Amino acid sequence: MSNNQKLFLILTLIPLVIALVIVFNTDFLIPVGYELGVNGVVISRNLYVLFILYLITKIDFYFAEKKKD
Repeated sequence: MSNNQKLFLILTLIPLVIALVIVFNTDFLIPVGYELGVNGVVISRNLYVLFILYLITKIDFYFAEKKKD
């Protein structure tokens, strides 16, 4: 594995881990005083899930491209 591949993985996996933590721990999504604002939490969680899926497909395409070479 070259240095560019390692850097790509690190720079892609860090936001992936952060997004996964935020999806499973919704305390980060609810500001103080807005405990009843469930709609915002649902929308935010869905956006994070979309971001996670985007990162996973980005990693898949990167490795599929490297496999061709």
